[in-house]
Amino acid sequence: MSIKAFSTFLLAIGLLFASGCGFHLRRNQVELGNKYPIIVLQRSGSHTFYQALRRALLMASTDVLTQSPEGDEMLPQLIITSQLLTQQPLVYGPDSELRRERLKMSVTFSFSNPTPTQIVLYSVRDRQLNSNQYLGDNAEKSMIEQEMQADIIGQLLQYLESSRF
Repeated sequence: MSIKAFSTFLLAIGLLFASGCGFHLRRNQVELGNKYPIIVLQRSGSHTFYQALRRALLMASTDVLTQSPEGDEMLPQLIITSQLLTQQPLVYGPDSELRRERLKMSVTFSFSNPTPTQIVLYSVRDRQLNSNQYLGDNAEKSMIEQEMQADIIGQLLQYLESSRF
């Protein structure tokens, strides 16, 4: 076997291997749409969190209603009952300024299909603070909050896909 043929063979094997990497980690969100074609998502909680959850449900091929149609109380209902963001100081500097803190976001959902079930999900992140950059710290905190919201929404969709109600 020539070196050119051998290198072509290795390249082909490498491409096949690289093209398949990670696909088993992707979520097949069509399953949620098959399991729950319609979900009633009542307006509650933070507006940005509500909109992000609504978009995620729509991307998962689930129709989202804000209210149950009259006479059809059997549709699954999802309500954001509470959302809490806590900050825990971890490290203080030599002049007593906060250097590192832990953010924890916990969200409680109520899912009824037809009996109500309470779902509590949370996400935790640590962040480094710089006492000279208050604006940068605030911007970083809002970005971390958005990441935590996306993480909780992903957890919720995975939980709804895998659980039987």
